[in-house]
Amino acid sequence: VPGLPVFGNALALGRDMNQFLVESYHRFGPIYRMQIFNRDITVLAGMDANTLVKEEDENIFTNEHQFAWIREHIGKVLTGTTPEEHAHMRRQLKPGYSRVNAGRQLPLLVKVIDDFIDGLQVGDSFEVFPTMQTLVLDQLGYLMVGSSPEDYLPDFRRFMKMLLQVHQLSTRPAWVLRLPAFQRAKARSFEMAQRILDEHKQTTPGVDRPENAIDILLNNLDVYGNPYDDSSLLAEAMGPFLAGQDTVAGTLSFLCYTMHKHADVHARVAAEARAKFSPEMSMNQLRELDDIHKTIIETMRRYTVGALMPRHARKTFEFAGHRVDAGAEVYSATAVVHFLPENYAAPWDFNIDRPAGPSGAFVPYGVGNYACLGAGIADIQLLVTMAALLRRGRFELDPADYKMKIQNIPLPNPGPYRLKLVEKYD
Repeated sequence: VPGLPVFGNALALGRDMNQFLVESYHRFGPIYRMQIFNRDITVLAGMDANTLVKEEDENIFTNEHQFAWIREHIGKVLTGTTPEEHAHMRRQLKPGYSRVNAGRQLPLLVKVIDDFIDGLQVGDSFEVFPTMQTLVLDQLGYLMVGSSPEDYLPDFRRFMKMLLQVHQLSTRPAWVLRLPAFQRAKARSFEMAQRILDEHKQTTPGVDRPENAIDILLNNLDVYGNPYDDSSLLAEAMGPFLAGQDTVAGTLSFLCYTMHKHADVHARVAAEARAKFSPEMSMNQLRELDDIHKTIIETMRRYTVGALMPRHARKTFEFAGHRVDAGAEVYSATAVVHFLPENYAAPWDFNIDRPAGPSGAFVPYGVGNYACLGAGIADIQLLVTMAALLRRGRFELDPADYKMKIQNIPLPNPGPYRLKLVEKYD
């Protein structure tokens, strides 16, 4: 793909990630090469590319190199392990990340939202994305590790932001990781993780604390037949916060925008939430929230947060008549299929009543063995959070005529927009 000197395609990708990827697919086909600064990256896109990744993922791809920096600075987080370690660990952790596990704790998810609304007065305005980050990480804390990150949250955000800027985005030099600000944030993040791990070692899961991923690792062996060491356990204590702070929070922020920008959609979902939603709903009863569910699905299709899945080629392979050498950096542009007219009519329009696409056309959580392990939990979080917000308050964009300015770093989000509380319900 033609690009600029030095920057390559980085600026175009940063302006509108999905548009760049879709236009490149139509222009160059299902496999092409882009450049981000000094990195040559092979991109796979389209239905056939997604099928390849789904069927051959850990056979020909690995995340081990792409996320080696996570392993260096945090520990054996699932995404930064070898394919063999990843497959073994993923099988073990699956029950801890299940939709059912989240469904059992719906009142906790709702309480986080109720506490937030209780702290607002009519007329208060808040910036949406950082607020959603706080709410999401509080929810994940209770769901996944048994406690909220509380005052550790700003330090954890700073820790992860600086790591991403240096290692993933290449926007800051490596020496910034020696600065006192980073070292303090790192120390606080590990202090949080150690506190969580100590609590799990001192208590056993039961009625008050369901078994979670840390309990699973404490009671199982790694792929080599050894107990998981503290490096793996501390990494898992931070893992849910690492995974959710930009993904679920970004999707919720897009959802708040689309819902309030389209008055007809807002009227439908708000009425549904106030008429049907309750913190005591069962998993089956959540399916009755049809308009909210359709709005979430369409938002995830039109504004996919996980548009790219980074990999390295584990071995040389061929795709669509082109050879990809072992060791090459490969990005799977899974979300391109969301914008193909053969899958969705008028794909750039936002329409919650559009028909479902063909099999394999909706992949907001990625495909293959490296697809999001927490997809089920994210589905529950999105549905319950939006329903709980709408049940307790009526909001509007602030200012009312605001037009979204998407930011794509580190992942797509709708930028610094605000919502104002205009009516509050008990």
